[in-house]
Amino acid sequence: MTAVRVAADGKRQHQDGVFAFDGGDHPVALADGTGGSLAFLRIDDHRYIVVSKGTVRSTAMRTLSADGATMTETIDGTDDDQAFRASRVYVRGTGSCEQKQ
Repeated sequence: MTAVRVAADGKRQHQDGVFAFDGGDHPVALADGTGGSLAFLRIDDHRYIVVSKGTVRSTAMRTLSADGATMTETIDGTDDDQAFRASRVYVRGTGSCEQKQ
């Protein structure tokens, strides 16, 4: 998976990786700059769970649309001991993380 996130200040954050859908913890450098791990578990052909362990601990359900054009994500977790819930919608892009001039 390759993802580009645009923060509220307009800065782009690039994230990519290849992980096994084995449910095991895989060490990573997390987006917040700390170390941690991610675990991926496939539910079916269109859904999988991601568990993040680090400063921010969360469990996300990601669902890919039947046409592969969008992926929705629902996240429950804690950040600095504060519970949060978030939803995101990803739209398939060009595959490029470069800013267009």
